[in-house]
Amino acid sequence: MKISTAIRTNIYTHQNLADPESFFRRLKFRCEHYPELVPEKCGFWEPFKIKFSPDIIETLIPDDRGGQAGSLYWSRTKRTKAWGAFSVPMHSNMHANEVIHSELQQTDQNRLIEYVKKVCLELNADLAIIDIEVNDSWNLANPHIGGVEPTTDQLCNWLPDMYWGVVFGKPYIDLWGENLLLDVPAFKVEKLSDELIFIQLTESISDVVEKTEEVRIKREEVKSFLNNYVFYTPDKGYRSGNTLWFFSGRSENDLIRIPKVEYSTNVFNIPHFTLENSVQHIESDDIQNEPKKLNQFRLIDTDMWKVALS
Repeated sequence: MKISTAIRTNIYTHQNLADPESFFRRLKFRCEHYPELVPEKCGFWEPFKIKFSPDIIETLIPDDRGGQAGSLYWSRTKRTKAWGAFSVPMHSNMHANEVIHSELQQTDQNRLIEYVKKVCLELNADLAIIDIEVNDSWNLANPHIGGVEPTTDQLCNWLPDMYWGVVFGKPYIDLWGENLLLDVPAFKVEKLSDELIFIQLTESISDVVEKTEEVRIKREEVKSFLNNYVFYTPDKGYRSGNTLWFFSGRSENDLIRIPKVEYSTNVFNIPHFTLENSVQHIESDDIQNEPKKLNQFRLIDTDMWKVALS
């Protein structure tokens, strides 16, 4: 779906949504608290052929996950025009992620912010981001660091930038301390709970596209104020995500995933994420960051593979 100027919202939660009941509650929460962004169509892959309704939520389980939930993608063409996903993590070292791309001119900024706050409070989110992707000086110079939609892997290496709207959860409050975050020089700073702080850089998100360099100056001001080597800096930067190998396959309708094994240096101060494991993923993900286990033989019977090497 084409959106001319998208507000990009990402909510990172440590709960694994593979459990159907947790997944259903997440969808119902959207319907109850943000009716302007209830999906019209949805699906587990494109094209989206399922006509969405709150009445069918408990049927939205893919056929190939053994009864567990899978990432659900959605779209709507009516006002407010938007698309996004309820992302179920593939591995236990990844966040569940609620993604919303909504049309800037049609989005009620306050309604979006209030919804994000509610989700963060409901699920005790680790991080939430509200921003617009622009080609300003920082993003042009650092295209590989994660932008406004970083992955968990990137967040485990650095925080790419200071975002226009952000909810910092406990992992980031532990890094900086509550008092410092509450003193950030921004348009709005609000303590949502003992483990959640909301920061809004300027009065309107349209400033990101209409006053791009002014917003960039504000971003850098806040980053300088917080400091503590959490944000990415080019002088200390490196490329993250050095994947040794990754397989996925299917055997008799059971999805098999052997997780990627990665290594990276610890240069920046990074948060400690406590991510919830699903039963499906615990056994295979035990090898994460233990390259010695690569030498152990394992027999996997499958007739379909996807292989990525770098």
